[in-house]
Amino acid sequence: DASSVPTMPSSDSDLVPLVNPIPINPVLKDRISTSVYFKSLFRLTTVEQVIDEIYNEADHAEPYSAGSQTIPSTLWCCMSRLFTLKLTRSQIFMMLENTQSPFIRAAGFLYVRVAVDLSMLWDFFGPFIVDEEEFNPTSDPKLRPVTMGEWIEQLMNETKFAGTTLPRLSVPAKRKLDEKLALVPQFRQRLQANKANVSLFETPGTRIEACSDGDWLDGTIVQLIDDVPSRLRVRCELEDGTEEVLSIGKVILKTRNHGGRSRSRSRNRDGGVIDWTRSRGPSKKRAVEELQQKQKEAAVVSAGKSYAKRPLGYKALLAVQREGSQDSNTLKLQVEETSSGTASTRGRGDRPAESVVDEMESMRQRDQTQRAIFSKYGGASRATGGKTSLNSSSSNAKDDGGIDRMRFGQS
Repeated sequence: DASSVPTMPSSDSDLVPLVNPIPINPVLKDRISTSVYFKSLFRLTTVEQVIDEIYNEADHAEPYSAGSQTIPSTLWCCMSRLFTLKLTRSQIFMMLENTQSPFIRAAGFLYVRVAVDLSMLWDFFGPFIVDEEEFNPTSDPKLRPVTMGEWIEQLMNETKFAGTTLPRLSVPAKRKLDEKLALVPQFRQRLQANKANVSLFETPGTRIEACSDGDWLDGTIVQLIDDVPSRLRVRCELEDGTEEVLSIGKVILKTRNHGGRSRSRSRNRDGGVIDWTRSRGPSKKRAVEELQQKQKEAAVVSAGKSYAKRPLGYKALLAVQREGSQDSNTLKLQVEETSSGTASTRGRGDRPAESVVDEMESMRQRDQTQRAIFSKYGGASRATGGKTSLNSSSSNAKDDGGIDRMRFGQS
């Protein structure tokens, strides 16, 4: 029973408000609302019952059922039922922390991404950004699994999921989110390093530094929480007197261990070696700059975006060929249009392939037209011995080489 996960006490004051209207694609929303399966979900009157339904029936997180573009999926129908029930903060975290099914967690993350104000996005997604549980969110079993942390990072960065539009963050909100996401690669490297030395985090009172909301604070370990292997965490007491539960990817040791333990190290951009168990790594400012540079590069070379290219002409669009790429199998154009000025400066051997094809096609059509004219006005008269049915004399026809003449004004 998936709903057997203990929940925190909830109240109406704990209710998380939803945006109104909920910004789901109108076509998808209509298909969900008219779905017989969605209507049947109104027999489920509690959040726990809907979670049980996801646990028993959902097998992917895409909006439509496998092999269909019209039938809404189980998970999205159940998520829509949750919209009508309205979840509290504790109920959302109950789904995000579920250990029975990754699709219960996926439904919780999608609930937040689609229907909750985007200013609260990091509050729900941040604690799980380095979560290592693997699952396949798609309906294609051949695709490789991704970690939950990687998937929710994509949900935050992208404006579409499986072809369905997601709410777009404002520019200021995206900038603030990027400042938090910039450190995620460091957290993932540190997580692997600290997992290899996890025994160093088992002793209460061990001095540490913890990255809390982007700031490094001194503190001590209270408890190692290892009940979920994909989410190793520590409860720590920080210098400001507060207690937080953080991923061990956000914690470093303040004292060196001389017991001969292996240390996980990696080289930084400048060629130096980073001991991730004891080092903060590159600064937040530098990490943000690197992320922004990557985003600029991705905007230029990303597949399917041709902002810097000339619009394609009709003939060029007919030259599309199928080509496989490392990222995806897409239709890509293999010919490059050139302006008339550039083409005039080229030699015949340097002309693009489509120019030669167009010229050959033009010559073929011209030849067919000439043959048709000759067949109509020349070949027919020779076949009848120079006779004509258009009142032209046979002698004139013979003198003219068998070419028919029309005689106007004769009866």
